[in-house]
Amino acid sequence: MQPENRKNDLDTPAGDKKNLLDELRGSSGAGGSREIIPWWILAGVFAVVLAVVLWLMLPPFPREYSRFQSLRYQRSGQFEKAIPYLEWLKERLPKDVTILSELGNAYMRSGKWEEAIRWFSEAQDNIVPDEKDDEGRSLPIPDFNRQIGESYLRMNDLPKAEEYLKRALAFDKLDKYANFSMGELQFQKGNMPAATESFKMVARDPLFAEKVKGYYRKIEDRLFAGIGVDASLKGTTTTLATAAPAPTPSPTPVPAKGPTVTWGTTGTRRAAVTSPPAAANPATTVPGTAAGASTATR
Repeated sequence: MQPENRKNDLDTPAGDKKNLLDELRGSSGAGGSREIIPWWILAGVFAVVLAVVLWLMLPPFPREYSRFQSLRYQRSGQFEKAIPYLEWLKERLPKDVTILSELGNAYMRSGKWEEAIRWFSEAQDNIVPDEKDDEGRSLPIPDFNRQIGESYLRMNDLPKAEEYLKRALAFDKLDKYANFSMGELQFQKGNMPAATESFKMVARDPLFAEKVKGYYRKIEDRLFAGIGVDASLKGTTTTLATAAPAPTPSPTPVPAKGPTVTWGTTGTRRAAVTSPPAAANPATTVPGTAAGASTATR
């Protein structure tokens, strides 16, 4: 038995089938076209979708563009060109530690030390102690005391520079930049032993090796300045500053020729002839004694 719909299809005239296909294709029986959805409705829907997309994208677009430009200029070393974009971002994100620190770094690389100190200090004040990422993991805690100390060092404010560099080394005693800057500071203060200790921490680092060698030569020149030491002696381990003068050796006593005269307890003078006996000296021989006698009493 065939399905009912199959039977209906067989009973449908051929002309009716053609008209049905024309309707589905949007065509009239005369061959003209007929629109299922008017064009103005499609245009309206497209306009609404475009407006929604622009409304969603418009607020972050200037921020993302400024961020892209700031990073592009920083990576190419054009820090002064990055500053306007970072300033714009800072106005929108006043407590963003990343933006504040990058702004401080841009001023620092441009040689504007006071502005660098200002923004690094603000970044330091806005650090979140236990900040977490989107997955709940703790993020590393940044520290900007080293950058502040280096800026004070470039301004030749040694007390302030030492204060902040000590804070940086208390946060991370292996910070190679802080150790090198502390060595420079101690060198400027004239504290050569402290400078040497700080430079020792980075002497093997390829980034600082040549600079440290240069400072070692300067330290050596200062230590030997005014001492009058031959240049060939520099670099030896001989200590000259505190070395005491060597005592002058006393001359080796020469044995006396002839008898040695001594005084006895009773006031009598005795002449003793050393052994082996020397030849008799007529001027000192006592009459009545034989030559070669051990003692004679006068």
